[in-house]
Amino acid sequence: MSSQKPLTSPKGTLLFGAIHSPSTKFNELGEYVAVMIFSDEETQKFIETLEANLEGFRQSQGISSNARKNIPYKKVIDQEGKETGQISFKFGSKAKIIREDKEPITIRPVIFDEAGKPYDVDIGSGSELKVSYVCHYWSNPGLGYGVSLRLKAVQVLDLREPQASQRDAEYYGFTFEGENDEHSGQEADEEEVSF
Repeated sequence: MSSQKPLTSPKGTLLFGAIHSPSTKFNELGEYVAVMIFSDEETQKFIETLEANLEGFRQSQGISSNARKNIPYKKVIDQEGKETGQISFKFGSKAKIIREDKEPITIRPVIFDEAGKPYDVDIGSGSELKVSYVCHYWSNPGLGYGVSLRLKAVQVLDLREPQASQRDAEYYGFTFEGENDEHSGQEADEEEVSF
């Protein structure tokens, strides 16, 4: 449904994502991801709209009400395995689509700043964003039916840069060799990926 007009999410907080550069953790061709949390009121509205539209799709396709339903949101679980009371929504898109006997299609979400100007920046967890997306409804005899939120663009309203861990050389198993130890007090940065 490439002709579908993109929708815009309410303002929310990025829980984790790979928006500037794709993640290859689950897809070797790469995937752009934005997992968002919205206010309680906006979350409820979003869920109601998605559920109503998905039910309309199910009925229009003659899919059994007993078929497995796949939804793009879930409860947020903290590091201790407890529910936080929040719901996260996953927006995603493939970074590359391989077509038989044709050139691959490369896809990248567009990033805009608060003023709506193109923005080339890495976006970290905690950033306040709006997401442009399209709903992709699907059905499969083995998997059931569902809706995916295809990421098209984001608007950065309040940027948080990706966090870097502060680990020194000893953490990585390096020992100090030679007489030049002027950098021995400095710490090395490693970009953390939240996937």
